[in-house]
Amino acid sequence: MKGVFKCKRNDYEQLPKSVLEEFDIRYPAAHINETEMGKLAMAYKTHHSDSFIRIPFCVTVEAEALGAKLRLGNENSGPRVASHSIQSMSDIEAVINANTEKLSERETMIIKVIETLKDKEDIMFCLSGPFTVANMLMDSGQFYKLLRKNEKDALRLLQSIESHIVYLGRCVVKAGAKIISYSDSVGAIEIVGPNIFENFSGPASKRVLLQLIEEDGAALVHVCAKTSIALCEVGMCEAFNASFSNTSYNDVLKLYAQQGGGRLVGNRCIKDFRTNLEEVTLTKLRIIK
Repeated sequence: MKGVFKCKRNDYEQLPKSVLEEFDIRYPAAHINETEMGKLAMAYKTHHSDSFIRIPFCVTVEAEALGAKLRLGNENSGPRVASHSIQSMSDIEAVINANTEKLSERETMIIKVIETLKDKEDIMFCLSGPFTVANMLMDSGQFYKLLRKNEKDALRLLQSIESHIVYLGRCVVKAGAKIISYSDSVGAIEIVGPNIFENFSGPASKRVLLQLIEEDGAALVHVCAKTSIALCEVGMCEAFNASFSNTSYNDVLKLYAQQGGGRLVGNRCIKDFRTNLEEVTLTKLRIIK
């Protein structure tokens, strides 16, 4: 399967105890308190010598807004789903009929963090894709059964989830985020298989990405390589490479983001940023409508 991409770094969210003490990080407050989240964001940036503030620190924000119940975790583990909000068809209808253009309490707090930091830092917002969110709202076995047995309602559910993802993405850009880092790891082709990717998870990501970049004032969207490479492989996306000399990947992203307009880049891990390279390849993406 050509579309499989191996993640380069999975340790970004890990901070040593010394850093937690230096920045006086408190859990679970760092996930639900504006001041504490700002401190944790700076701790990550400083510890990893990053040039971006990256928030949030988990993939549960969108699912929580649509009803999932969470365990907020501690210094050893981040927020996790404690219970699924969808147990029955009536629960699916509740999500389908929900007001998807309404921010949760935690999403509103994240917006405030971005607004506070935007004039001093370059903000990257990490946005979760539809399959990742759906598998937090309901048991994965039940979700895939829904896809097989009731495609119409499965698509209605996905489109409601997509609507909130896009709304949140637009809100964080208006608040001051320079880049959206989009990932739908649960919908990756090596996890769901070519059939579900081509018919469900790929088109869902395609719809989200198109809406994110077509909005006036849209930001640069960096698509996780697992998603972008697979989209290109199945003919939903085209890739074009541009080379830059004597720079780093982060600096290229900053430069490209400053040029304005909603654009897509990808085919590289967003966390693979630490080493300055003599030549950096930026892969620009175009969704095939």
